[in-house]
Amino acid sequence: MERAKKYYGEEYGEIKRLKSGHSQLVTLDDLYKYLCLAWWQNTAHPLYQREWVPTNPSFGQSAVTSILVYDLFGGTLHSVPGRRGADHYFNCLNGHVIDLTWQQFYMDERLISYEPNQVTDRDYIIRSGDTYERYRRLIDRMADIVKENI
Repeated sequence: MERAKKYYGEEYGEIKRLKSGHSQLVTLDDLYKYLCLAWWQNTAHPLYQREWVPTNPSFGQSAVTSILVYDLFGGTLHSVPGRRGADHYFNCLNGHVIDLTWQQFYMDERLISYEPNQVTDRDYIIRSGDTYERYRRLIDRMADIVKENI
């Protein structure tokens, strides 16, 4: 039986962050491990918060997650149309599509297409609705979880 992917682009999970930081948070794989603990209902997009469950933690987390990947690893931000009028965001690093929230679709047995997509500006995403507040919550949760796991 084939093992389910953790995230789209996981074969590039050893990509290292651009800026030095916490020794426990160096690669995409490291980031994903901590995100799985940090994603929460109040960090999900408001349209999806009522449906968010701990068994599908990446649900509704694409905006805040893609910004965090961009801030730590660089690359470019991209979007495709999502459900209920909310865009789905993901990253491109070294020419590879990286979507740490891909599993939200896999668990619902829905497919997502990354083409065609639109290159998106970080400031546009962070200024949209309550994204900045949700991003700050995610960063704070990440910091606490990384500290607990030292």
